[in-house]
Amino acid sequence: MGGKVGRYAGIKKSKVEWLWKPYVPFGKITLIQGDPSEGKSTLALKLAAIASTGGSLPDGSKLAAHVNVIYQCLEDGIADTIIPRLERVGANVKHVFFIQEDGKPARMLDQETIEQVIGETKAGMLIIDPIQTVLGRLTHGGECGAVRSYMDMLATVANQTGCAVILIGHLNKNESGKELYRGLGSIDIVAAARSVIRVERIREGSPVRIIRHVKSSLSEEGEDFAFEIDSERGINWVGAVDAIGEGESIVEQTKREKPKKYDKVLGKLRTMLEKGDLPYSVIVEKTKCLSGVRTLNEAKKELGIQSVKKSDGWYWHLPKEG
Repeated sequence: MGGKVGRYAGIKKSKVEWLWKPYVPFGKITLIQGDPSEGKSTLALKLAAIASTGGSLPDGSKLAAHVNVIYQCLEDGIADTIIPRLERVGANVKHVFFIQEDGKPARMLDQETIEQVIGETKAGMLIIDPIQTVLGRLTHGGECGAVRSYMDMLATVANQTGCAVILIGHLNKNESGKELYRGLGSIDIVAAARSVIRVERIREGSPVRIIRHVKSSLSEEGEDFAFEIDSERGINWVGAVDAIGEGESIVEQTKREKPKKYDKVLGKLRTMLEKGDLPYSVIVEKTKCLSGVRTLNEAKKELGIQSVKKSDGWYWHLPKEG
């Protein structure tokens, strides 16, 4: 069959829409990876809760409206595990659905079925947890190229429906390997994802986990975020984690090139916190017109501000001088 010439000229450009920029785009695949019990499913559930309520994201920005969610969990029971978890992280279960087969989450998810349920629910987010369960059934017969074909199908569904497709993936045991080769199974899973997030503990035994952005095809990689898994609330956001690297950091450049702007951030933080402790999300929201999160955290260090855990989350505290 002969091909036809396509021209880029004349095609109208479009912008990427985001659920959480730059981590979770609409209309694309996002992969959340991690070892067992590191919190990858809890993170996905929290994102589902934020979407279902139109709540605030970890960086303090708020969704304009709620987003319907399809949460396809293939490892746990609905009544005794999934619903309690959704409620614990604050989800509005009226806006969370699943693709069913005989009253249980379907394990064979073909394109027609997924598109039908997305259309019926008007879902803006689809979570498959874990993707290896679905792919394991496809590759059981040893069909060559099955994973790539399936991932291509999910990418097509995401693109055509505008749905943010989030896949939960396990890691292999090759800890010395390259970041993008740590995923369990075919590299085609990572290749199809436009954004890959790694969830891991900040150190062994710690309740604090780190969200690391290890692949970002649509934007600059996002900052590392820390969160703590809470038995009652599901997740408490600790805040952004300073990136560690060689050479002059973005923060240092900002301080050198725009000292007045950095001084404004220092002054704003000091003025706000002299009146009392404030939640991290409020700090980000009130200073977003002045700086990015890295600059904000550098100012935090300079002022000696402490992160303090309270009953409803993490707050910033400015110790009194003297």
